[in-house]
Amino acid sequence: MKIESSIERLFDAFGKRASPGQEDIYCEWGIKAGRHANDIIESSIQNDSTFPPIARLNQALINKKTSSSMISDSSIDRCYYCCDAGVIPYLYEPEGKSAYKYYIRMFACECSQALPSLRSYFEEWGELQFEDIKKNYDKSYSYPHIVESIKLEKNKELNEKQR
Repeated sequence: MKIESSIERLFDAFGKRASPGQEDIYCEWGIKAGRHANDIIESSIQNDSTFPPIARLNQALINKKTSSSMISDSSIDRCYYCCDAGVIPYLYEPEGKSAYKYYIRMFACECSQALPSLRSYFEEWGELQFEDIKKNYDKSYSYPHIVESIKLEKNKELNEKQR
């Protein structure tokens, strides 16, 4: 289905009239989302109770790209830093509202899949947070897998201390 048709379907499903400017903005998002656009729009139509703003569609796109890139195919050369999701995770220690768990925030990768709306990981941090630890993991692990594993280990330790 063409992206313009999907966008019209989205507006129709929620009984919204799109101004030409709104339709252009949503079409630009659809082009950026590429092959994931139709799935995300259909999911929104089926599951959302209100019309999705671009921010919600962007979050769905990040989730879709991340989950689809976690499927490992050794014949495909993926970006080590982001698994072709366009975002690199940074692990934060517990604080504030997240006082009882380690959490991750995403920053833009430097590869062609980078999301331009996010701050650049390497501009923000200069180097990978856990580059020196990668030797402890299997070669099939890319950086997002390593960060997620470390987060799970640290949260497990934190939970055991709280008991």
